[in-house]
Amino acid sequence: MRPEERAWLGDDFVKWRESLRNGYFRALMYHALMEAGVLDELAKAQEPKTVQELADQCQVNAGILRQALTYLSLADSTMEKVGDAFALGPDGEWLLAPGFRGLLKIWVGAYGSSLNALLPALRNEQVYGRDYERDGGATAEGTWFSASHQDAEPTARRMLELGARNVAELACGTAPQLRVLCKLDSAVTGVCMDYSEDALAAARRFAEEEGSAGRMSFHVGDLMRPEEFLTSSSFRDVDAFVLQGALHELLRDGEDEVLRILRTFKEHAPGKLFVIGELRHCSDDDYRARPIFERTRRLAVDHIMHGPLTAQGQPLSIEGWCSLFERAGFQLLEITKSDWDSSIRDIYFLRI
Repeated sequence: MRPEERAWLGDDFVKWRESLRNGYFRALMYHALMEAGVLDELAKAQEPKTVQELADQCQVNAGILRQALTYLSLADSTMEKVGDAFALGPDGEWLLAPGFRGLLKIWVGAYGSSLNALLPALRNEQVYGRDYERDGGATAEGTWFSASHQDAEPTARRMLELGARNVAELACGTAPQLRVLCKLDSAVTGVCMDYSEDALAAARRFAEEEGSAGRMSFHVGDLMRPEEFLTSSSFRDVDAFVLQGALHELLRDGEDEVLRILRTFKEHAPGKLFVIGELRHCSDDDYRARPIFERTRRLAVDHIMHGPLTAQGQPLSIEGWCSLFERAGFQLLEITKSDWDSSIRDIYFLRI
């Protein structure tokens, strides 16, 4: 193990144990404070705020708030206690970073239910979809904060160059791709489709804030039944589809099922542009080549977010995805490959 990895994990048992304790508590506390609006109030404040001031502004329990803020001010560098008041600490700007908020929304807010169900699921006592599910709204918002927006603008610019003007974003979440397209070109219109009404509500809210909701329609639909939405009036004038980070989920039912879905697009929407952003499977050797603190993001996606615990399929290699698209009859135009640090998706530009 590299020296920097040992220091990061804890270079003796006590430090290792306490890093687990502190990380667990901080994640839960920060998530609660973010959702309650406390972090935003602290960020706006020009001077330290008392617990009662924060509790009144955010309509939360002052006693519990004091416990959380006191713990964080003594266990982290992002919060500090000044007399009987609190403010963001020396590293307080980290709490405002999109990647941090995305992490909390996805892993605590959306997938916390799956992690809490780990033991009963391991014992075959609970099953995803029957006994527990992720929060669709939190998934949508978290994906925007943590990943989607990094790919969205360069992908949107290339889509416009390829002629996309009426775009359907499938399994849209907060519809990051369509929203960015609307920002870049006032002529763009489109359809936001997701099975989750919570996700569609989040997409509509973001679009309304940005002034583009009037150029979009919002459609509840199931990616596994493309024949239903492709033949609907909402999709009649669509000239391009975009699907970001969702196709791998359907691999839980095998590649033949994904081929069926893609071939249905080939039947009903031949010749149209299809942009698919997908995760790339990493081997154990790929992970071992990186320090542990650089592995954990992709490891969490590969081995916690995906698989039997969440009823999702495992992503394929680039070669595996390309083979799948070719067998479906799609023409591969180009690939924008992700790097390890900034994005975890490769973007496939395809002609149906």
